[in-house]
Amino acid sequence: MQKKIFILLVAVILTMEFNSQAFSMGKRGSVKKIDVTNAAPQILIIKGAVLRYNLKNSTITISTNAKAPFTAYIDKNTTISRVGTNIRLKDVKEGDLVAVMYEIKKGKNIAKDISVQKKTALPRKNK
Repeated sequence: MQKKIFILLVAVILTMEFNSQAFSMGKRGSVKKIDVTNAAPQILIIKGAVLRYNLKNSTITISTNAKAPFTAYIDKNTTISRVGTNIRLKDVKEGDLVAVMYEIKKGKNIAKDISVQKKTALPRKNK
């Protein structure tokens, strides 16, 4: 009796093993490819004080809680505002507190919206 149960158990295990995915590697299901080129961009937000901006390169650099400063590129679609009023990049001052909404495109941080707070974080340096 025990011998029959043992043989039956071995037969069930072998049947399961032959039907497993590891054994039947040639019979895989279809793989669905996902096109990420049309995926919605991920919008990120970072806050900090303006360290500098470069009109020539259209960049703004801010200090954050991170050790390294954060630089974002500004393109024709970037909106810049101070307390709800649209302004230009040249109107942003060093030390202004800003919130930058950006996305990463081709390894670059592209600013979508720069919101300048009312007060500045750092006093301006006398030169």
